This record gives sequence, C-alpha cells and structure tokens, in this order.
Amino acid sequence: MNGYTNSQYTLPATCLDQASQGKLDADMVDIITYVLKFRPMETYDSLEVFAKDLEKMASTCGMSQVLTNLNADLKNKGSWYVVGNLILQKDVIESYIAASTLELIAFKFDKAGKDFGIAVRYMIPPYTGKAMLSSTSSPITEFTQFGKGLLDGFEGQSTSTGACYNDITKFFGIFENGYATIEKILKFNIAAIDDLIVEFKEIEPQMKQISSQCPFETLFASIIESLTTEKGLKALYANYYNSLTVIDADIENVLNCSANLYTCGKSLGNAIDILFSWNLEKASKTPGFLSF
Repeated sequence: MNGYTNSQYTLPATCLDQASQGKLDADMVDIITYVLKFRPMETYDSLEVFAKDLEKMASTCGMSQVLTNLNADLKNKGSWYVVGNLILQKDVIESYIAASTLELIAFKFDKAGKDFGIAVRYMIPPYTGKAMLSSTSSPITEFTQFGKGLLDGFEGQSTSTGACYNDITKFFGIFENGYATIEKILKFNIAAIDDLIVEFKEIEPQMKQISSQCPFETLFASIIESLTTEKGLKALYANYYNSLTVIDADIENVLNCSANLYTCGKSLGNAIDILFSWNLEKASKTPGFLSF
C-alpha cells in the first residue's frame, strides 16, 4: 500500500493471510498475461476477478481505495480509458512487476510489496476526476462529427438530401452503433457480441451502396482540372476573390478544427464547393460533371 498510495501506510495485523495473498498473486499473473497478449476482454474479466478479491479483504486491509478507484474510472472515464491506460503503461507495469518478482526471490519482501503496489497504481491510477485519455469522445465519434459536417458542406445550397448523403449518413450510424456495442462488450455485456457481428455485416454492402450513389470521382477530376489548366486556375482565383470573406472564415474554422469538428468539416466542404464549383447536388444531377 505504500507503493500504491505513494505514502507511509500502516496495515493492520489481520490483513493479507497466506491464502488471500496467493489468490491476489494469481489474479495479477492473469492480468499481466492478458495485457501482454493484448486481449482486452480477458483483461477485463481478470480485472473484475481481481477487484472482487480485493473487495473481500478491503475492510481489514484498507484496500477499498483500489476498488473505489477502479469503479470510479469505469463509471466516469469509461472502459476505453482503463484499457488504454493499461496499454500505454504496459512497459512501466512490466518493469515494476519484474522488479517485484526478483525482490521476492531475494526475500526482500518490503521492497517487493512496494514495487508491486506501484505497478497496481499504474494499472488502476488513483481517481482524480481527470482522465489521462479522452473520455468525452472517441475516435469514431470525432470521425463521424467531422464527416457529417463535411457532408453538409458538400450539400451546397440544397434544401433536401440526396441518395449519396443518406447512404453516407447511414454508414456513419453503423460505425457509431458498432462503437457503442463494443463499449457494452467491454463492460461485460457478452450478449452484445451478436449485435456487433450483425453491425459489421452491414458495412460492406453499405460501402458498395455509397460507391454506386456518390460521384466523388467528379470532385477529383474538378480539382485536377482547376490546378493543372490555365482556365481552371483562372476560375479558381475568381471563385476565391468573389467569396473572399466566406473562404477566409472557412479556412479559420479548419485551422481550429479541434474547437468544433462538425463546423470544421462543414467549412471544408463549403470551401471546396465554392473554390471548385463542386457539390453533391451538382454532381448528382450531372453524371461526369466537371467544373468548366
């Protein structure tokens, strides 16, 4: 506990009998093994067992704070934070576990216990109310926020959405549902695995649908023509000059993308619409559409 609390801690004489210590040692071996093998599901199962074993002796050993920290991290920061922390701290955890093992062999029990406590502190950091990793959003959420904004920017002045827009929006929904399902699985909801399989099966046909409905090849053709031909460069400059204020505002939003990912994506889509005279409405109405 000295290692875990980073302070001088006095344990009661009734704490940690031989059987309890042996069970905790076995739990920790399981956790480290699964972390090294990068098996998050088994890691969480082992953490749950470890937490329950800690709970049994918490009242006599004062270790309830370890369980409290684990529960607080899971509740307030999410399971992705706990898994990410284990992965990020893997090398440090390994070094302290190795040191503790060698010290046990050398009968340096106090030092072994302290290093083991430090290893546990890296596995389950004392809860401070602040996440080491972002818990307010996930890479999937950030991707879909930016993507939805970009899609709205690509819509131009249209007051209704077309097939391409709707297909991509559905694609974002599949990814968001998949992420939410993975979160459930990591919180020991094993039944959610069936839902994840169903959601993953939806990805390939939806991508084919997007490919058939979204004329993005015309965007690339328009950009190439704008940048490689005299006519295209003149039109590009004219488009920028005629919408100078709007383009500058869009550029500012893109440069500060982290402030609002949706606004960033929409500004980028809007700037492309203005500069290259391309948006989903024009491209969908005119297959093979070029800017000039």
